Amino acid sequence: MSSALRDERLVNWLRRVHPRSDTVIPIGDGRLLLDMAGFGQTVSVRRYADGAASLLRGVSDNAANASVSPFQSALAMIEEDFDADVARLVSDWVAPSAETRFTTIVRKNASASVSEKIRASAKWLEENGHRSISIDDAAQVAMMSERNFLRRFKIEMDVTPSDYLLYVRLDMSCRLLIETDLPVDKVARRCGIGCGGRLAKLFRKHLATTPTEYRLTKRS
Repeated sequence: MSSALRDERLVNWLRRVHPRSDTVIPIGDGRLLLDMAGFGQTVSVRRYADGAASLLRGVSDNAANASVSPFQSALAMIEEDFDADVARLVSDWVAPSAETRFTTIVRKNASASVSEKIRASAKWLEENGHRSISIDDAAQVAMMSERNFLRRFKIEMDVTPSDYLLYVRLDMSCRLLIETDLPVDKVARRCGIGCGGRLAKLFRKHLATTPTEYRLTKRS
């Protein structure tokens, strides 16, 4: 942040853009930049109303938001204004996510060898993995009978839809363990796994470690 405050081009850009913006929401130490640009003490500061947290899906209060990084807050707003694909592109460009052993499986939904219908269903599973969903829901996205969907998905993705959904959730869990300080129980709930005990069982089965040990190992 100290280097940003000394960046005259950035401060001058903010002075030009701020008056033309309907909404300006400072994230993290962003308010310091607004102060440097001369907007911190003006009436217009009320326009940004500390409303960034309200844009974070699944977060209802500031206490719950305490473990969310400024970068995650920015991505949440990008997703709110555009969509999840744009947010993912920005995330990969700014700070590529850590690879997990499940990443390759999850990313196969973008493969050219996968048909459009199966790709759409796999992407839907990825985007909704944090919720309680059924395989029949994914079959409806693919506009197939459940039986035909199960067969086509296994042929094209090399895993069953149920296993794919599990890998999506484990991939999400691994990333949250690495990138946030959320307790294991909360990581499990945010990734549709239910509770920390079930997440620990899945980690022991698929990664031969515990969520806490995984976090410590990857961070070290």
